[in-house]
Amino acid sequence: MTEKFEKFNAESCRKLFDFLYPDEESMTDQEIQDELKAKNIDTSAGMKRILEALKKRRESNNA
Repeated sequence: MTEKFEKFNAESCRKLFDFLYPDEESMTDQEIQDELKAKNIDTSAGMKRILEALKKRRESNNA
């Protein structure tokens, strides 16, 4: 299967990935939220787990 990709050079691959994946560094928070919403990606459960882990870490550091 890899022989199918040998005809693509690095520049072609870079252009393809640039087309497929947005440059999040140049996007505003609102643009990222809008894109996630448009793709029905809900990050609330993940964010909740991250915030809980941070809270536990702070509590253990203060104990």
